[in-house]
Amino acid sequence: MIQANRLAQALFAAGALGMFGAAQAADINAGLTPGVLNSVQDESREAYVDANRDGLFGAGDVIFGYIRLNNFAPSGAATNNSVYGVFSQQITAVNGTSITFGATTVAGLTLSALTGVAAPAGSIASFYDNAAGYSVDLITTALGGSTSMKNYIDFITGNGTLRLTAGLSRPSDFLVSGANAFFAGGANTNFINLPPDVTVASTGGGLTVLVNNTNFDYSPTVIASSPPGYVPGILDPQAQLGVSSGTVAGTLSQTPLPQAWLNADYGTFDFLQCSLDGPGGADTACGFTDKNNFGVIPIRRVPEPGSLPLVSGALLGLAGVGRRRKDKSAA
Repeated sequence: MIQANRLAQALFAAGALGMFGAAQAADINAGLTPGVLNSVQDESREAYVDANRDGLFGAGDVIFGYIRLNNFAPSGAATNNSVYGVFSQQITAVNGTSITFGATTVAGLTLSALTGVAAPAGSIASFYDNAAGYSVDLITTALGGSTSMKNYIDFITGNGTLRLTAGLSRPSDFLVSGANAFFAGGANTNFINLPPDVTVASTGGGLTVLVNNTNFDYSPTVIASSPPGYVPGILDPQAQLGVSSGTVAGTLSQTPLPQAWLNADYGTFDFLQCSLDGPGGADTACGFTDKNNFGVIPIRRVPEPGSLPLVSGALLGLAGVGRRRKDKSAA
């Protein structure tokens, strides 16, 4: 009886550890707090592609790259270089100084092509984590020997677990930049001389969670506000994932250095980045850094799949003790 009870207690403890042990890691599941609005800060490294090769920053062009997430609120958890995102977005329209983005359709630059994982239609960003932390901080350190943004994306996807994919799946979803964002419609050579620390854009958006491999569902009640100067029209003011941003900066003095992460040419693709002399001009690496805030409201925590066998084992152990007690009393 004593040994059986101890076994049951051990199994129950193992199940509890399986459910709660993961909370010690600074990953997405551990960083989010259920039932309230959570915000997460990001730092990104972004490559620009003049997909239609017209020398202008405009409709049809693509911005893609990677994001490091940090500083979960209200939990206060620091990710310790364990959470990254991969994104790809295509300009669908330029209206004055405002830009509307959609999911990328350019072959080789879609989110599915960049990550190697089929993403639902409308997907813009996928988020990965590694509870032990990635071995290289891609915001402070260049990935040795790499000359393509795709090398950085491969490092993120190859060393992490896909947790979330978000995008535009409802008519009310949107992603826009305003307030003289990115010199909308101007010569894309502006990126080459973009100052290293200047606010030139603000971003607003409301996205839907299309793939969910976390311990939470997400409430569709996050306020999704448009940036200043943008006329939203008929947009749902609430979403599952809210997006807002402030600082956009150039590549001067940035780490990793531009030659280490802004080159978009890779594999069988030959993407033209900033053209120095307009259409048909020389191709040069160009891009920028950005900082955004993401907002989500996690609901209904569920056990991680890996914890279920341990919980089942604990319950079986308890059931076995109950049967032994019944058999003994019957005897």
